[in-house]
Formats: sequence, C-alpha cells, structure tokens
Amino acid sequence: VNEAFTERDMLKQLRHPLIVDLLCTFQTRDSIYFALEYCPFGDLVDQVRRTSEKRLPLERCFEIVEQIVCVLEYIHGKGIIHRDLK
Repeated sequence: VNEAFTERDMLKQLRHPLIVDLLCTFQTRDSIYFALEYCPFGDLVDQVRRTSEKRLPLERCFEIVEQIVCVLEYIHGKGIIHRDLK
C-alpha cells in the first residue's frame, strides 16, 4: 500500500508530455485504483506486436531511447529515481 501511495504522490507532481498523466485515484476496501490518461497507441509491447516483422525499425528504436532519456532527465531533476519504468 505504501508503494502505491508513493507512486501516486510522484505521478501527481510530474507534468511532462512523455509521461502519462494521473487523472485521479480511488480506493475500495481491497484495492487502490489509478485512473491514467488514455494512450491510444498502447505501450511498447503493443507497438511491436502491430509491426509486420514483430520488431521495430532501428530509427523508431532510437526515438524511443531518446524519449526515455528525456523522461529520466526530467524525473531525476525532480529528485525522483524510480525502479519501474513503463
């Protein structure tokens, strides 16, 4: 539970075009839910599955790595180091 609240608190303070926005959170007796911004293109695995060769072109891989580095620079600048990149 503490990890979920820590993640919630981090997501609330982050505003970056490459990070999915946290819209709200709510809790039931047994679960904690995060309502996140809709991502129409899915995650990286979805993108790979949609390609005909089941792998991404090299240029797309470079773009993804560049985006990851930009996000890591941003969150590290906010004093956040996170173990679970999505």
